[in-house]
Amino acid sequence: MAESAHDASSGAGTKPQGKSGGMLIKIIALLFVCAVIFAECLIAYIYLGGSSSGEAVASTSEEGDTDAEAAESKESEAHGKAEAEGHSSKQDQASHGKKGTEKGGHGKASEGAKSKGGKAGVQAEYVEVDLEQFTVTAHQPTSSTTMRIEFHLFGMVATKDQDEFEELVKIHQHRLREQVIVIVRRAEPGDLADPGLGLIKRQILEKTNALLGKPLLQSVVVSDFSYIEQ
Repeated sequence: MAESAHDASSGAGTKPQGKSGGMLIKIIALLFVCAVIFAECLIAYIYLGGSSSGEAVASTSEEGDTDAEAAESKESEAHGKAEAEGHSSKQDQASHGKKGTEKGGHGKASEGAKSKGGKAGVQAEYVEVDLEQFTVTAHQPTSSTTMRIEFHLFGMVATKDQDEFEELVKIHQHRLREQVIVIVRRAEPGDLADPGLGLIKRQILEKTNALLGKPLLQSVVVSDFSYIEQ
């Protein structure tokens, strides 16, 4: 009886230990399962995150390439359009310049066809001829002063009339010079003070053409003009 009681008490003492060991094994197994599940989730998250990031980078790269290609295409189109417009502009300018040349030639012909005498076929080109240097002394009775006037006289003659004009000037050289001196001496102080010497030049032009018998002299140029009142 004593042995039975001892066995019963020892059996009662060992039974709780078996239950606690089984619970510990279950907890360890549960923790292992949770660790495995967590590891799988972490691996899946890393894989999916890296994949989506790679896709985003690839998408961004593709979009960048597409934008670059579109920009390059637009730039090439704009460059081609600019070249086409520039070529068209050059053609228009060349055409306009050609028309302007033709129009200018027509205007030149029209000017050549007209002259002061109304004759056709007169060229519009002129040449400058030297009509010598003059030094004139003029006495002004009203102010009791003497004017010393110096100038160089030139004339403009049509190119085709140059030879004839120079020949006639040689023939009438002294009379021409005398007329110029008379015109300057008769000039009033106001005429001499005129910056353009308009009246004096008109009188010289009219007297010269009348002396030559032909309107060969087209205009008169007075250079290095100066006068001193004494």
